[in-house]
Amino acid sequence: MVLAATSSGGTLPAPPSSLVTPAYVLRAHSAQISCLCFSQRRNLLYSGDIDGWVGVWDLGTFRPVYFWRAHEGGLLSLADWQGGILR
Repeated sequence: MVLAATSSGGTLPAPPSSLVTPAYVLRAHSAQISCLCFSQRRNLLYSGDIDGWVGVWDLGTFRPVYFWRAHEGGLLSLADWQGGILR
């Protein structure tokens, strides 16, 4: 497993699994997540996957607020635009 690539083309090893414990696991996507974006107010997290699905997560409850298929193909990026409208 590779954690990150360096500018010289090398890689950094992932930390031992005993050191990585998630505080929360957000489950809704069945495909690999391809992009994430925090809302301008930092109360929502937008997630997109390789199957074209978008999730909007309430970071107060850690539950999805909205979940829909935005595209036929995978998503490359998401953005919070004018106070919460996804484009």
